[in-house]
Amino acid sequence: MNSRPLSMGTKVRGLTLVEMLVTATLFLAISAATGAMLFQSQRASEKSVATNDANSKALLLFEKLRLELRSGRVVDNPLPEQLHYWIYQKEDGVPKFKAPGKLEFLSESGTDPDVAEVSGEGENLVRTFQGKKRILASLGKDGEVRFRWLVGLQALVVEGKVGETHSKNSISSKKEFHFILALSNVE
Repeated sequence: MNSRPLSMGTKVRGLTLVEMLVTATLFLAISAATGAMLFQSQRASEKSVATNDANSKALLLFEKLRLELRSGRVVDNPLPEQLHYWIYQKEDGVPKFKAPGKLEFLSESGTDPDVAEVSGEGENLVRTFQGKKRILASLGKDGEVRFRWLVGLQALVVEGKVGETHSKNSISSKKEFHFILALSNVE
């Protein structure tokens, strides 16, 4: 440290008003650019989460429907939005037979078993059986599902969309899906 006092000829110079304004402007410009990058990063993150959510809903719908139809025999498809099938009796997860080659179905009334129906209701894929409804999977607000037979192939085409459009930030989590289930148990 210099212990010598300042002389009258030495000038102590501070910042001028112009220098302060230039510094403040540069700071604001850098802050605005950083804020814009953070905003874009957050939007990309929200979009990624919405897309992953829609993909998960579509995969879960496929898996739940596959498991449901695996335990039944498809009867018909009266409307594109409905699928009718009979449900097997099961013992330890294995279909039960009442006679060689004759499957035993749940709650046989008369000559035929009771019919279960899968359809989209509101935001969900729902199974209705004997007057009781059970949600199989979520479709989302803008979701829909349609069923269609592939003639002669004993296969079911399932198509539609899951998810929703979020109005507050206009990020869409809608996902269209299209898959085929090969069914060896078509009546």
